[in-house]
Amino acid sequence: NTQPSLSDVFPSSTLDKEREQELLLVAIERALNDFRRMRKKFDSEINKDALAIFDLFTHLLNDPMLRGDLKKQIEKGDRADW
Repeated sequence: NTQPSLSDVFPSSTLDKEREQELLLVAIERALNDFRRMRKKFDSEINKDALAIFDLFTHLLNDPMLRGDLKKQIEKGDRADW
């Protein structure tokens, strides 16, 4: 059982860009909630440097430039899950 090579994998596209934008926002919100929940859960269990990874991912998901780039890709026809 082998994996396809990257050159054999083609981008997925969509015609429903509005729905893909909604899916993207839902996915980002779910991920943010997961990171917040995990950070709170591990707050007293691991050191502050290790906890910083949760803050980093939260910061990245809230970054307007990253969100803008993702939205532009959807406007070009890419799917949110690609």
